[in-house]
Amino acid sequence: MIPFIHKDFSDFVGLDIVSFYYILGTFGSTSPSKFYKERLKGEFHITKALQTLDSYFGKFCDFAPGMKRTEAENKWNVFQMLKIAPSLKDARVLPEIAWKIIEEMKAGKIPMKMGDIPVSGNDIMDKFAVTGQEVGNIINIMYQDALMNKFDWKNKEKTIKYLQNL
Repeated sequence: MIPFIHKDFSDFVGLDIVSFYYILGTFGSTSPSKFYKERLKGEFHITKALQTLDSYFGKFCDFAPGMKRTEAENKWNVFQMLKIAPSLKDARVLPEIAWKIIEEMKAGKIPMKMGDIPVSGNDIMDKFAVTGQEVGNIINIMYQDALMNKFDWKNKEKTIKYLQNL
């Protein structure tokens, strides 16, 4: 018997679909995404969410004894995970640290998705005369810093001023 599941399976009541198949695949001692895709011939968006959960779940665990991931790393991992599979924002199987970050995102304290900051790649190219990969690097820095509330990311002018001071 799996220790976190009650005998009456009450933990499955109201479980979101991704969490359900994640647990089901884990019980089967296989990759949940592989189980869902190959054995159940399931839908692509759920397979994608399961694959994302497979690859990000371990990133919320300590990677070595005595070494913890930083708050910035955890927030960036949640942001990246939700960028790939937005449905994971409601996945009940996520570790507690991820849930706390998602609650901050849902409350509007930190950005949840690309587009939450009112500055686009075009704005960056116009203001800073950069192109290509440099634009992507600036966008990544902008979102990483916004996740740590280093500037008023909801205000376009303040965001551009912040980027000018980097």
